[in-house]
Amino acid sequence: MWSVPPRLVQALVLSAISWTTSCSLERPLTVDLASQLKGRRLARTERLTPPFDSGKPKVHLGLIGALVDSSIEAESDAAKAFEESSLLDPAQTISRQLSRDVEHRYGLGHASRPVQFDSDDVTQIAVLDSSADLVLDIWTNSWNLEPLREDLSKRYLQYSANLRLIDARAVHGIDGKRGLVIAEGTCESSPAVPSSAATRNQMLADGARRLRDEVEQAQQVCIHDFRTQLLQPH
Repeated sequence: MWSVPPRLVQALVLSAISWTTSCSLERPLTVDLASQLKGRRLARTERLTPPFDSGKPKVHLGLIGALVDSSIEAESDAAKAFEESSLLDPAQTISRQLSRDVEHRYGLGHASRPVQFDSDDVTQIAVLDSSADLVLDIWTNSWNLEPLREDLSKRYLQYSANLRLIDARAVHGIDGKRGLVIAEGTCESSPAVPSSAATRNQMLADGARRLRDEVEQAQQVCIHDFRTQLLQPH
């Protein structure tokens, strides 16, 4: 059984009420492959974080641009301060949590350090850590504050993450290279209720508290979707 922290249960209850997600099941883990994992050693990747687009107002020219700009509030001190602060990449928390889950469920050992990597080349990732039999590769694909269609002055968080579980010992019959993806998919998450949207300055006020809360909810929802839809045998 998965070990689910109480805080995650609480976050998922909130998320089920106010968030909508989709998990693309490109390749869920099969029962046969899952039965072969016990005793193997797992590494995880740490990829470069893509820039977060906070929806900073841009200068537009012409009459149409002026009309659009009129619907967007001026920069507040909170919004300007956010540009100088850091927002933690959810992918790293997702990766750490799911690594622990997979190790516990399938009886795996773990590599001593994350693999620094930023490429989709499976054959390259398979040889980066000679002690690893498996590699959990999770990264943020995109994250941004998206304008609400019904009200351009308001925004909502849109988040997307990718997951791959790689068998680093599998050998390709044609070229003899190692590395085979045995589970993969994408989680896309955003608030389901338009009323949960807020202005950019509201999102970024008080140290971007509201935005950080929404990032954490998206993070927890993707952990749940990846765990139940990709990493449990199908």
